[in-house]
Amino acid sequence: MLSAEYMSKSDPKTRAPKKGRTDLLARLLLEREREIIEEHLKQHHGNVGATAGALGITRRALERKMEHHGLRDGAAAMRTEAGTPGPR
Repeated sequence: MLSAEYMSKSDPKTRAPKKGRTDLLARLLLEREREIIEEHLKQHHGNVGATAGALGITRRALERKMEHHGLRDGAAAMRTEAGTPGPR
């Protein structure tokens, strides 16, 4: 197996990204993930199951992502605004 040090000195196409770049990319991806989840929650009036289905992930995976992004209360607020009942 090739070491990261070797790869960074060899072909520029296989060079490992610098630390600052990976941090920026990770932050941008997380921000976009949150935006996508929020957009879909709005489209589905806060219905987590329908949102998960539209995103092609399990309900539990979406719940974990929502917890990570602090969106749990937002889904409840969207259900209330849409006039749909919350979980029983």
